[in-house]
Amino acid sequence: RISPTMESTSSFFVIMLMACSSALDTVLCPLDCDCSEANRINCSNKELRSLDPSLFSGISIRDTTHLYLDGNGLFGLSKDLFVFLGKLRILHLHNNILTSIHTDTFSGQNNLEVLTLHNNALSSLHPLLFCKLLNLKHLTLHRNRILTFSNETFAQLKKLEVLDLSLNYLNTLDNGILNSQSKLIVLNVSSNSLSTISNNVFNNTISLKNLSLSYNNLEILEASEFNNMKDLEFLFLNNNNLSSFGNTNFQLQNLKLLDLSSNNLHSLGSEVFTSLPKLETLLLQKNGLETIDTGVFESLANLISLQMNQNRLQSLPDDLFMRTQKLVTLTISNNPLHSLQSNVFNRLTELEELSISSCQLTELKPNIFENLMKLKYLDLDKNAFTTLDNKVFNSLTGLRELILTNNELKSLSSGLFTSQKNLDKLLLGNNALTTIDMATVEPLNNLKELDLTDNPLICDCNLKDALMIIVSRHVEYNATCDTPDVSRGDSWELILSLPCETTTETTTHPTTTATPATTTTATPATTTTATTTTATTTTTTTTTTTTTATTTTTKAEAMSQNLAANLNGKEDVAAYCKPCITLILLHLILLIICYMCD
Repeated sequence: RISPTMESTSSFFVIMLMACSSALDTVLCPLDCDCSEANRINCSNKELRSLDPSLFSGISIRDTTHLYLDGNGLFGLSKDLFVFLGKLRILHLHNNILTSIHTDTFSGQNNLEVLTLHNNALSSLHPLLFCKLLNLKHLTLHRNRILTFSNETFAQLKKLEVLDLSLNYLNTLDNGILNSQSKLIVLNVSSNSLSTISNNVFNNTISLKNLSLSYNNLEILEASEFNNMKDLEFLFLNNNNLSSFGNTNFQLQNLKLLDLSSNNLHSLGSEVFTSLPKLETLLLQKNGLETIDTGVFESLANLISLQMNQNRLQSLPDDLFMRTQKLVTLTISNNPLHSLQSNVFNRLTELEELSISSCQLTELKPNIFENLMKLKYLDLDKNAFTTLDNKVFNSLTGLRELILTNNELKSLSSGLFTSQKNLDKLLLGNNALTTIDMATVEPLNNLKELDLTDNPLICDCNLKDALMIIVSRHVEYNATCDTPDVSRGDSWELILSLPCETTTETTTHPTTTATPATTTTATPATTTTATTTTATTTTTTTTTTTTTATTTTTKAEAMSQNLAANLNGKEDVAAYCKPCITLILLHLILLIICYMCD
């Protein structure tokens, strides 16, 4: 039997043992770091300037799989720093000031899968630095100062899937640098100084799906360089100096996005896109495009988005979009087109967004949007329209946003928006509009925003009906008066206080009645008696009455209105007649008195 004293001593010993164990764990966790999550050490943003190898030597942390050392002021990494962390899978070293890394720093990390070294000050890497990282899948080296890579640098990284080399100082990619990367899926070499790419550099990157070579100095690039990438889906070649693709075309059967924007492509041959059957997005903006062959998009039956804005196109072939019937977004803004053929968009029945701003257009053909029933967004900003045909928007029943700002519109016809029952936003700022007719805005039942800024609006009663409709529907509006001078710059809301009268026009068809004809015969007078005999013959009276149209004002009402007008609209009609009624009553009373006296 255990005495109470022994039980108390035993309990105290257990408590002390637990406390010591907890304290031991706390001591073994690197200073200022967080080890609250199992197998994870978080030393991010702790202002650590250097790391002693003994820092990660404790037995209790040797099972660590995640180590975060990013956001410190580390200048270098010693040889045996991670020697006891053989189970590491994720190591973050980005956002430091690393200028060099010892060749054997990662020699014990055979299980490492993710290594981040971006945003440091590395100018070179030892060719064998990564040679022991046989399971590495994700490596980031962007935002450093690296000038070149040896063919040995990535040679042992045969499982690598993501490699980011962007924002360095690379001027070429040597043939052989990616020979071992058959499993690479994402490669980013953007924002370097590449002027050339060695032939066959991508020969072994057969699994690549996303490749970015944007923001470099590439001038000529053979399209055939990418033909081994059968799985490539996204290719970014934007912001280079490309003027041609040699004598070859792209043979990328699975490509979905091709970005060629911001280059020097002055023309596009009809064959360049013939082998891109799955292409969905094509970006051609900000080139010097002056001409486009008629059949250039003929093979792009699955194209969904096409951007051709900010070029020098002066015309578009009638059948340019004949095969791109799945287009949802089309931008041709900032081209000196001047005019568009009426059938240029005829086959784009799936189109939802269309931008034609800054194209120097002066008119739109009445049926130019005839088949665009699914269009939701239409941008016609910064053209030179003075008027729009009454039927130009008739087919756009699904339109939600219409931009007509910065034109020269002087008026809007009353039937212009008859079909726009679903329009949410109508932007008409900076035109030459002086008034808006009530019939113009009346069909816009779902309008939520109306912009009329910078128009010379005349704030008089002619504008009041339209404003009242806008206000009653709780539309968010922006409009100011230009005339009269005393109201210039004021909100058009002041119109609501004007004493405007609604005028109703009425039409009365005249009534024609035949007057009875009376014939009078005079009998000669005798000398004895001057007798005048009048023989009266009354002819049959014929009265013909034409139909009188229903009027808004009866004869009695007209008399009343006339009377009211004569009294300046202030006297009561009953008060005007009261003296007459009084006289009649007095006359009746006198008659009664006289009768009683008799």
